[in-house]
Amino acid sequence: MPDVRIEKLIKRFGNVTAIADVDIHIPDGEIVTLLGPSGCGKTTTLRCLAGFENADEGQIWIGDQLIFDSKQNINLSPQKRDMGMVFQSYAVWPHMSVFENIAFPLRIRKAPRKEIDEKVIRAMKMVGIEELKDRLPSEISGGQQQRVAFARAIVYEPAVLLLDEPLSNLDAKLREQMRFEILELQRKIGITTVYVTHDQEEAMVLSDEVLVMDFGKVIQRGDPEAIYFDPSNEFVADFIGKINFLPGTVKQVEEGASVVGIEEGGFRSEIHSTRTNYPQGQKVLASVRPENIHIHTSKPDQESNTWPAKLIRKNFLGGMFDMVVGVEGKELRARTPFKVEAKSGSEVFIHIPPKDVLLIHIN
Repeated sequence: MPDVRIEKLIKRFGNVTAIADVDIHIPDGEIVTLLGPSGCGKTTTLRCLAGFENADEGQIWIGDQLIFDSKQNINLSPQKRDMGMVFQSYAVWPHMSVFENIAFPLRIRKAPRKEIDEKVIRAMKMVGIEELKDRLPSEISGGQQQRVAFARAIVYEPAVLLLDEPLSNLDAKLREQMRFEILELQRKIGITTVYVTHDQEEAMVLSDEVLVMDFGKVIQRGDPEAIYFDPSNEFVADFIGKINFLPGTVKQVEEGASVVGIEEGGFRSEIHSTRTNYPQGQKVLASVRPENIHIHTSKPDQESNTWPAKLIRKNFLGGMFDMVVGVEGKELRARTPFKVEAKSGSEVFIHIPPKDVLLIHIN
């Protein structure tokens, strides 16, 4: 399968720049996710890649084939770009059977009947819906319709697969199941895939690489662990999962550790971090994921990053306790899979391991 390259892409809608000089490379056979909030430019980027929107500037390559170039006036139509697409709304034909929906791309390409039969059956088997071939879309579930859309997108063996928020209309349990089915299917056929979503969990589960977008730009790119554990700025840290921010100033930097003076409301203390990426005097956000705040009913042995606190709220989420603790007037979010014996309103202690304190630059 070929790789995909988007170079210096710009798309404007009137005075609004929806895509601002974006460069993206999707390696051969990998799945790359464009992740961000509504209006960040991710879907517009995908639509320019598919040929449904015409970019104002830039180039798009599929392998060695240049499919869009604003300067050379090259702009292949969507049907000539060799891409399969799965839409958010499924977009299955209501009057066609499952078989005919999947066969449609082959019929418009005038494939022989024997080839159509063979490829449709193979695609249905891949997504596990061969027993539904004679049913209408109104006679199958939303999850099954989504499988029909996937089978239709891959039946003619395109070079690239585009997925535009394909799971957003499914219920939570089915959405989780389909994430793993998509990943298994993508790995099985080895197709270069671009996935668009605003759902952080989807991006974490599915992606070889995540591109976080905002205001038409790629803010950070990296594998899911790098994006989560080493966010480049406050926006990425806040968008990818839940996080607590403690603004302060780096007071001391020594080998393997930083000491940050925190002044947040009534919470005036020092927090230690193993991060040493900023010099003394730099204003930073000491940032802590909820799962890295440890709750104790008695004072732990660790001296650094340990404070008395009040358990303000505790909610059981099924396999996880979600809590809010107050530390000298500052509320922090904490999560743990372990049972916490303390009740809401009781006095507790919190400990934050220095290795789990991220430091993020404050402009």
